[in-house]
Amino acid sequence: ATDLFNSNEQNVYLSLNKGFYLLERHITRLLTSAEFFKLETAGRLFSSIPNTEELKKALDTSVPKHEGRKRIRLLVDSHCEITIEHTPLLTPDVPPPNPLPIVLDSQPLPSSTSPWLRHKTTRREAYDSARERAGCDYHGGRPGKEEIPFDVALWNERREVTETSIANLAVEMPREGEGESVWKTPSAECGLLQGVFRAEHLATGKLIEGVITVEDLVLAQQQGRRIRCFNSVRGEYDVVLLPPFPVLVLSPEEERKRRRVEEIEAIRQRALNRRRVG
Repeated sequence: ATDLFNSNEQNVYLSLNKGFYLLERHITRLLTSAEFFKLETAGRLFSSIPNTEELKKALDTSVPKHEGRKRIRLLVDSHCEITIEHTPLLTPDVPPPNPLPIVLDSQPLPSSTSPWLRHKTTRREAYDSARERAGCDYHGGRPGKEEIPFDVALWNERREVTETSIANLAVEMPREGEGESVWKTPSAECGLLQGVFRAEHLATGKLIEGVITVEDLVLAQQQGRRIRCFNSVRGEYDVVLLPPFPVLVLSPEEERKRRRVEEIEAIRQRALNRRRVG
């Protein structure tokens, strides 16, 4: 019989000074996904899931600690075999100097309830297809690539933004009634991979969860509010949303919401201007 997927996967960052970054969160997410697919297949797959200590021991014995920053790929297949791959991490240890360009996908994801969107596995067809449609290039912000998308923002059948093909994202949103802004990331219910970096920021209060529509994302870009992507390997980095934007046909309620956001942003800008003058 054919397995539902190849492997349950985690990408872990290894620092020479700090060790495996957010390792407990990575392992918890992997084991949670394995338990989910075990229940879904009545134990046909993942019948003997390794425990936390077994995974840690496998990492400790397989990955050299003295060779600098590494990207670790930890896989557990449906027969519970553990595979560990490691490669030098070539991306810089600091964010790129300029926001990286992204675009919106030209079509929605197949279904926000798909387990392949909610659990990190080696089945990446939805992400790879979106990158191909958008013409993405992992250029990392090299000069001359400003108009070529580095990544693509995904959205579901309800026009709710979910994530990008390689990262979670957040949008700087005005906080109603106050001059300060808040960073909002799409809710897990929108259908997305709940990254460990995202989980850490939610736990420490640096992020809030909520619905971010396609229209919200476009409006944030048009108003000059920041959009940021993040994962546990690359860290966090600002992005800029390139046109073309999807044709927006707003309902009366959505139009009222859009105007209210603009009003709040105008209030925030006036407050900032008063502070500068004062």
